[in-house]
Amino acid sequence: HGRGAAIGMGCAIRMAEDVRAFAIMNAMAFSDFSLPWRLQICKIPWIGPQIVLHSKIFFHGMENCSQAVKDGYMAPFRDKSSEYPLLRFIKDIPCAPEDDSALSMFEIESGLWILRDKPMLMIWGGRDWLYGEECMEKWFQYFPNADVFRIKSAGRYLNEDAPEEIYALLKQFLTRVESQSPPEQT
Repeated sequence: HGRGAAIGMGCAIRMAEDVRAFAIMNAMAFSDFSLPWRLQICKIPWIGPQIVLHSKIFFHGMENCSQAVKDGYMAPFRDKSSEYPLLRFIKDIPCAPEDDSALSMFEIESGLWILRDKPMLMIWGGRDWLYGEECMEKWFQYFPNADVFRIKSAGRYLNEDAPEEIYALLKQFLTRVESQSPPEQT
C-alpha cells in the first residue's frame, strides 16, 4: 500500500524466485509519478518543513476513521521532533532524475517485467487523493492479467475504509493462489 509498494516491489524483483504472488493497494512504483500539489509544496525549501512539521497534512482523509484508528496513526508523532521522519520521507520521493532516490525508482520500474507472470491482486480505493486512477492504470500496463477490484467509496486510508471487503478479496485471492501452487519440495 502506498509508498510501501515501491519498497516491496524492489524486494520482490531482487528475490523473484521466492515470490509466488502479490497484492497492492493504491500505490506506485514508477519513475514518472507526479506528486499531488499538497505534497509538492512540502518539498519547497523552508515552506515545506513548516507545513510538514506544523500541520497534519499526512492524515488528511481520516475523517471517517474511528478515534482509536486516528490515535494509532498519530501515536508515533507525539512531539515535533518525532515528525522529522515525515519531512525526510517527503524529500525522498523522487520527482526529478537528480533526486536522491530516483535511481532506485528507475531500477524498480525497469524490473517490474520480471514479475509480470505472477498472480497479482490490485485493490484500488476510488477516493485516494494521492494515488488516483492514473496510478492504477500504470500498474495495469505492467500487469495486464492482474485481478483488479475498485472500491469507489474508499480513500487514502483504504484499510480502514473497507476492511471487511479487503479481507474477503485477499482471502479469496490467496486461497486461489495456494490451490494453484505446486506442493513444496522436502
